[in-house]
Amino acid sequence: MKRPRFTVADVLKVENKSLKNIATTSWQFRTLKAILRCRTSEMGSHIDKCTSCETLHISYNSCRNRHCPTCQGHKTKQWVDARVRELLPVSYFHVVFTIPHEFNPYCLKYPKDIYGALFNAAWDILK
Repeated sequence: MKRPRFTVADVLKVENKSLKNIATTSWQFRTLKAILRCRTSEMGSHIDKCTSCETLHISYNSCRNRHCPTCQGHKTKQWVDARVRELLPVSYFHVVFTIPHEFNPYCLKYPKDIYGALFNAAWDILK
């Protein structure tokens, strides 16, 4: 699989000084910092040795954060593949419900309330 030109960590590096303002909770801030440090010298390293040619290679440790696309990308793919195998052989319809962009700050601060209201409204419409 071809690697992307830029990673999420590259974007976070550009916004590094603003991360505190971007994250609305300490949990979000810690997650962003973990993704930023993932597979860098800040996380420490270990030495890998090729069993065939015995070449040594230094690898940086991962953050192992469940939101990190570098660490968890393969698990996401496995999850999606498992869900695809569960699909029934029937037609499906994809329905998207959105809220106005102006609600984004409230979604970050009060996700349970805002998304709860959105899901209740969506269910009422679909019923």
